Amino acid sequence: MHRKHLPSPKEEKRTASIQAIKDDLKGEIIVNGKTYLNMMMPMGLLDKEVADVMNYISNSWSNTNTNMVTVDDVVKVIK
Repeated sequence: MHRKHLPSPKEEKRTASIQAIKDDLKGEIIVNGKTYLNMMMPMGLLDKEVADVMNYISNSWSNTNTNMVTVDDVVKVIK
């Protein structure tokens, strides 16, 4: 019997972040304990540009991430 891979909370956040940049973001979100209720429209970025934005965010403002986002990671995220 094959067990289905369940994404970790970290993987779920990564996917949600890719999707927000790639497609859009609507509704309530909580960032560092602060609640936001707004909308972010799609920016019309290419998949490579989405990966670049994710990698920039993941390695700026005291963030460090060795697990870089690839174009393949972005392509796999479907709205």
